[in-house]
Amino acid sequence: MRWIRAIATPLTIVSSIFVIASGLLMFFSIRNRFLGELHEQIGLVLVLAVVLHAVVNWNPFAYHFKSRATLIIFLLTLAFVSRAAFFREEEKGLSPGLVFQRLERADVSLLARLFEVPADEVVGAMKQDGLTVADASESLATIAAQNKKSPREILRYFVKGR
Repeated sequence: MRWIRAIATPLTIVSSIFVIASGLLMFFSIRNRFLGELHEQIGLVLVLAVVLHAVVNWNPFAYHFKSRATLIIFLLTLAFVSRAAFFREEEKGLSPGLVFQRLERADVSLLARLFEVPADEVVGAMKQDGLTVADASESLATIAAQNKKSPREILRYFVKGR
């Protein structure tokens, strides 16, 4: 128990600093592909650290909850977090999954217009890579199925610099 007491507070402080820093970076849209995952993992360390800190400092911790002000702050925070977690409004608009389903059903000529690339160049690039494509009237899903590829792999032909 003595070693837990020795690490509980420093672990709480250090993990708090990292969660705050990564949270601020995400808030200001300074992201890379690991930041969200790092924030979540360090957040779990922070939860563990806070639990350890509360256990080894239980008497002072419990003393704070005897204060009316602390109890009010705790209840207000709990209400705010509960509202944010459980009573969110549904986001409006199409889901990314639905958009992708519609893209899969679209033919090459429509997708070429959407991505602002010539349809004949896309068909030519596919054929050059050995894919079976009849013409620009075939759908993305059909081309993917004929060539045993995922629709996402076929969609790359419409993006410049693929």
